[in-house]
Amino acid sequence: MKKMILGVSLVSALVLVTGCGDDKNNKVAIDDVTVKYAASGTYDMSQYMLASNSQINNYVSKTFTNDKGKKSYKDVADETTYPASRFDVNGSIIKEYDDTDDELDTTSTILSDRIKQIDAEDNEVSYIARYAEKGDYIIKIVSTDTDGFTLKTACKLNKQLTSKEINTKTYNDVIEVVCNAEGSQTTTVAGQEVSVTSESNVINLFAKGKGLISSITEDCYTRKDGDTITKEVCEKEIQEITNIH
Repeated sequence: MKKMILGVSLVSALVLVTGCGDDKNNKVAIDDVTVKYAASGTYDMSQYMLASNSQINNYVSKTFTNDKGKKSYKDVADETTYPASRFDVNGSIIKEYDDTDDELDTTSTILSDRIKQIDAEDNEVSYIARYAEKGDYIIKIVSTDTDGFTLKTACKLNKQLTSKEINTKTYNDVIEVVCNAEGSQTTTVAGQEVSVTSESNVINLFAKGKGLISSITEDCYTRKDGDTITKEVCEKEIQEITNIH
């Protein structure tokens, strides 16, 4: 689940962490975001963001890259992959595996007012508000990795859709979670100050009882060596569900 909301992308020799983004007209400064944990509410995030049954979700993922730092892309994807996630549901504990190599990805525990998630790679713990109303922020994370890259991320419940058709199949009772992230890193390479800044956005669709059915991620980053821009890259990834079994 962490990778669905806070996926990771490595670009060049410096780290770019893929976060989430929101509609710019409604964008709130991440530092001002507050997440409220309540024991009840209209939408139970655990019923949407986690699978209700043990199952495998198969996807097709297409990645488009613009090496000029523009948000415009070729019609043909630079890369197409077919990821899959396997859910092992045991009451209030849901384990998600990368079905490609059957490696544990995330362990989620459904609590009374939040969803506790543990990332299997680094044992990082994060919390998602279990109950929310439309417009409520459900997660906020500020972190700095070992390379000194600081990432601020916030995601909110944006709206509900009665149904959504993806790859000829219709999914009912769908919520849209939109997020925004901004990152920065400054380091020294061969005596030269090097800085990287990033802005990222994600629109995730979750179907009740099914989990993630669609994700559109776009991140752009700028690298500066001193005062000179040496690289600008934008990347867009479209991931859609193909089947559930």
